[in-house]
Amino acid sequence: MKRLKIEREEAWKWLHPKLAEHWGRSHFKQHYKCEILLNNLCEAFNASILKARGKPILGMLEAIRTNLMVRMENMRVAAWKWKRSVSPRIEKIVEKNKLEAGYCNPILSGDIKYEVTNMHGGQYVVDLGTKSCFCGRWQLCGIPCPHAICCIFRRKQDPYDYVHDYYKKDAYLKCYNPIISPMPSMDQVDNIWSSPFATSCV
Repeated sequence: MKRLKIEREEAWKWLHPKLAEHWGRSHFKQHYKCEILLNNLCEAFNASILKARGKPILGMLEAIRTNLMVRMENMRVAAWKWKRSVSPRIEKIVEKNKLEAGYCNPILSGDIKYEVTNMHGGQYVVDLGTKSCFCGRWQLCGIPCPHAICCIFRRKQDPYDYVHDYYKKDAYLKCYNPIISPMPSMDQVDNIWSSPFATSCV
């Protein structure tokens, strides 16, 4: 913060009153397994309901409900097609980290602890038992960093087995598994309670 104040005092004034865990990656809580500082989820949702927002309240809610039903189905279908146990986005990160792991040299220190040096001279402690690396990336996002992957390769194991369960297909499908109940159209509402099929459908 002292360096920031010297280099950009306006930025320091804006950040100083805010809690560091809201903007500083070094202060993020590790149990969330997310290192993203963006607001993309809200932006994506707002973009998806743009047409619905111009409708009267019931029409808007109905459009949002059907939009969510379609999205949840699409996400389930996409997950069933995954080639690995993790999403394609996580697979790309792991594959990139696997390439970078080639520039690391692990030295075993005990059963599951390693000292890892990389080509830039950095030295890190990796513990495969606690799924942690001194660089902090693995604990923060739940995806093995290059330092960890070189140790995993040394043990002739698969890095995908060390990815946090949050990123696995089962967890993904749980997010999109709850159903949004289908509803009859407004012209059917008057007949709904007199219909012999109502209790079995609704």
